[in-house]
Amino acid sequence: MSGLLYFTHAVDSHVYGAWYRIISSREIEVIGVGLLEPADYAGYSPESAAKSVLEKFVRQRIVDGAPIPSLDSLARSDEPDESDDNLHLATVNVVNAVSPPTR
Repeated sequence: MSGLLYFTHAVDSHVYGAWYRIISSREIEVIGVGLLEPADYAGYSPESAAKSVLEKFVRQRIVDGAPIPSLDSLARSDEPDESDDNLHLATVNVVNAVSPPTR
């Protein structure tokens, strides 16, 4: 099993970020805020498959009325607010949950 690889992907001119890791010769796991999704990448690059999963997730959240913050919206924020802190904590929790312990 390989480590986490960070990637970004633009959806409707907003940039989102997540991580993926290769879990077998055909399967990846995509990890982001509110997202933990296995995906088959046979015939595609792992990153292309991860971007597809992230885009589908973002579009569904928008349809559901629960969009997630894009990276560009966070970068525009001059002063951190509570939602930024929550996003950071959720990201840290996801990374800690999937990262192997260090020795």
